[in-house]
Amino acid sequence: MEETPADRASALIFNCLIDKSTESEKEELIEWFRSNPAYRVLLDWLDDEDQIIKDITLWRSIDPEKAYEKWVAQQRGGVNWRRIALAVAACLVAAVLLLWLLKPAAPVKPNAPAPIVMQDRPPGHTKGILRLANERTIYLDSMPNGLLAIQGNTELRKTDSGSLSYIITKGVPSNALSFNTLTVPRGGYYTVRLPDGTKVWLNNASQLKYPVAFTGTDRTVELTGEAYFEVAKDPGRPFMVKAGDVLVEVLGTNFNIMAYADEKIVQTTLLSGKVQLHERNNKTMLHPGQQAVVENQSGAIKVVAVDAFDAIAWKDGYFHFKRTDLGSVMRQLGRWYDMEVVMQRPAEGHLYDGKIKKNLSLLEILSYLQYHDVHFSIMDNRLIVSQ
Repeated sequence: MEETPADRASALIFNCLIDKSTESEKEELIEWFRSNPAYRVLLDWLDDEDQIIKDITLWRSIDPEKAYEKWVAQQRGGVNWRRIALAVAACLVAAVLLLWLLKPAAPVKPNAPAPIVMQDRPPGHTKGILRLANERTIYLDSMPNGLLAIQGNTELRKTDSGSLSYIITKGVPSNALSFNTLTVPRGGYYTVRLPDGTKVWLNNASQLKYPVAFTGTDRTVELTGEAYFEVAKDPGRPFMVKAGDVLVEVLGTNFNIMAYADEKIVQTTLLSGKVQLHERNNKTMLHPGQQAVVENQSGAIKVVAVDAFDAIAWKDGYFHFKRTDLGSVMRQLGRWYDMEVVMQRPAEGHLYDGKIKKNLSLLEILSYLQYHDVHFSIMDNRLIVSQ
């Protein structure tokens, strides 16, 4: 029987997974992934062994552990049968996906209405809006690099990398506090270096309020949305982040805070150092690799062990879903692609796992999500989610 494109692609993927690809096969597989933007999503999916196991269970109702045990019981010798078993299972699912991706379009019936073509949306990009102490507003993405403003003893510059930097230029800053507010709209992200040297990455739909110079006994900023902080060390002046009712106190550390108004929780994830959370009358100390989850309504705090780098996948250019329900997934997409999300199906009950690059267009992302039997339509600026 003649080999189909799906057969050939499945064979190439299989050989790659078991490390048996020739150089020419590797080049052929790379060219295949480049031939269609949707295949890049499949590549990310195949790159994660844990993800393969979970998706096999979800899509094919296979229990990978039992399948593996049965496989091993029939084998002998020093071969790495677990890797081969996973590769075979992954290839099976890959073949199913490839058949879906490569299947010909269904014929159009006579007099049938024309199919609705969804308008694509590009991914977000660097953009920020800065409001100075004197109420002047600066749209950062349209400004050239260089000096933007002088506020007291502080210069405000846009760097060659496009980020924002505050530089104390001379003398002792005034004791009078004046504040700037950096707003990152939906579909954007921005980076700022504060006057004390602390570096902050702001995610989309986020806002950070901070003084032009830190002059008191602490360094306090206010956050709405999500940000990753690399705090400059200053043992005499703790760094404080207010996020709603939660106050995070640090000396010098790296951590992420997610505090969106449309989420039910505030998450603080610690990568290094120590932080202490204050929430109403509760105090909680975090250690590296821990995440504090605070319920907005009750104020209850739960501390869990996590892979802290999952929490900052957004900073490195990825969506990272780990047992994430559909509602949370769609809120993230709505903020990144600047879309209003309309849910016409339950937001709970369907959990996602996976890591997807954020530089894909909206339709490329949706092509991944539709593997999970979720359907979408786009009307004007609304992304409608249905069964």
